[in-house]
Amino acid sequence: SPAITEEHIYVGGVDKNVYALDRQNGKQVWSHKTKGKVIASAAVAGNVVLFASEDKHVYAFDRLGGALLWKHAFGSEFFASPVPYKDLVVAGNRDKYVYGLAVNGPHVEAPQSETTQDTADTVLFRGGLTRDGIFTDATEPREKLNVRWQFKGKDVFYASPLVADDVVYALSNKSGRIYAIDFNTGKEIWSFETDSSSRASAAVSEDVVCFGNYSHYLYVLDRHNGDLKRKHQFPGFFEASPLIHEGVIYIGCYDKHFYAMALEDGAPLWEYKAKGGFYASAALFEDTVYCGSQDNHMYAWDRKTGKLKWKYKGKSNLYTTTYHNGAIYTGDSSGNMYAIDADNGKLRWTRKHSWFVESPQAVTDEHIYVGAPDGECFALETLTGKKAWVYKAGKQAVGGPAVVGDTVLFTSSDKHLYAFDRMSGRLLWKHQCSGDIVGSPIPYKQSVVVADFNHHVYAIDVKGPKKKALS
Repeated sequence: SPAITEEHIYVGGVDKNVYALDRQNGKQVWSHKTKGKVIASAAVAGNVVLFASEDKHVYAFDRLGGALLWKHAFGSEFFASPVPYKDLVVAGNRDKYVYGLAVNGPHVEAPQSETTQDTADTVLFRGGLTRDGIFTDATEPREKLNVRWQFKGKDVFYASPLVADDVVYALSNKSGRIYAIDFNTGKEIWSFETDSSSRASAAVSEDVVCFGNYSHYLYVLDRHNGDLKRKHQFPGFFEASPLIHEGVIYIGCYDKHFYAMALEDGAPLWEYKAKGGFYASAALFEDTVYCGSQDNHMYAWDRKTGKLKWKYKGKSNLYTTTYHNGAIYTGDSSGNMYAIDADNGKLRWTRKHSWFVESPQAVTDEHIYVGAPDGECFALETLTGKKAWVYKAGKQAVGGPAVVGDTVLFTSSDKHLYAFDRMSGRLLWKHQCSGDIVGSPIPYKQSVVVADFNHHVYAIDVKGPKKKALS
C-alpha cells in the first residue's frame, strides 16, 4: 500500500523504481531506480521517506526533492516495510533477522551562509560577504499571506532593495534617487537624489549607506536622515554593489580598476588594474576578496594588501561572484557556468548553457539556483553543475534568487515573485506585482521585499512551514 502525505503519494514497483506522485493530480514528482523489486510499503518520518527493496537495501530519500540521503545493505531481500521508531529504523529481512538500524536526525538541514552578514550593523547585497543568497534570519516563505504595503516612487526600480534595522533602502534607476522606507508602515523616511542613474544595490554599515552610480561617483550618506557625508569621483561608472568589511569598502569600477578604500574618509588603501571593467559585485571569505571582470578573469586578492593570489581565465565576460564552501561560482556572457577552487583558482567544473549568465547565483550545499534571460529558473547540482530541476517563468528571470530554509525565491520580468521548494522545484506560490522585476527578492523578518519597474516597492507577508505531524 502507498504512503500518503499532504503533498505526495509514495509507492514502489516491480519495475525496481520508487516513486513520489503528486497527491492532487497523480503526476510523477520524482523517482529513483533500485536494483530489485520494491513491493514493501514506504514509510514516512518527518521529511524523510524510507523504502525497502529486494536488492537487499533500505533507502532513505528527502521526501520532497527525492535526493538520496543514505542506503544500507543487509543480508537478504526485503518484502516487509521498514518501521521508523525513535532513533531506529526497524526492518525484518528474508535472512530471518529483524534489524534495528540506528539513525541520526534530519540529514538535510536548512542551508547556512558562511557569512550571512558582516556584523550586526552591516547589511550587504545578496545576504552578506559571500554573496551566496542565503538568508537565515527571515521567516521561511512557504505560504503567501497579504501585501503589507506598497510604496510608490517616482522612477523605475532596477536595483535590489536592502533592509537594515526596519528600514528599506531602494535605489531608483533613472533619477538615481535613493529612498529610505519604514519597513513596518511603508512610509517614506527620507530620500536623496543624485545626478545619474543607479543600477546596483546599496550597502549599509555603521551609520552610513553607500552606493555608486553612472556619473562615476561613490556616495556615502547618513543612513538615518539621508544627509550627504561625502562623495568620491572615479574615472569610470559603477555597476557593482559595494562590499564593506572591517571599515573597508571593496568595489570594482568600469575604469578597469578594483578599489579598496577606508569607509571613514575614503582614503585609498590599494587598487588593482585589470584589462576590463568590473560588472560583478565582489565576494569575501576570511582574508581573500574575489571578483569577476569583463576581461574574462576571476581574481583573488589578499584583502589587506591587494596582492594577487590567483586569477582564472574564463571564456568571456564574467558577470557574477559567489563564494560557497571552498568554491567560487560565476557565469559569463557566453552561457558558461564555472566552479573554481577558492584556494588555488583551479577549475572544478564548467557547464555550457544556451543563455548568458547575468543572474547572481544562490548557492547551497546541494544546489546552485540561477535565473535565465529566457525565463527559466534553474537548480543545478553544486558538485557537478548538472541540471536538477527547471521551471519556466513567463519572461526573463535575471534577478538573483534568495534561499530561506527549504524555499527558494525567484523574480521575473513577467511581473511575478515565485516561491519554490528548493529541493524538488515544486511551485509553492507566486505573486503578481504591477511591473517587471529584475532585482533580487529580499526576505526580511516575516516578509519578502521586492521592487519593480512600475515605480513600486512591496512588502509581502509570508507564513512559515506547517508544524503538523505527518500521519
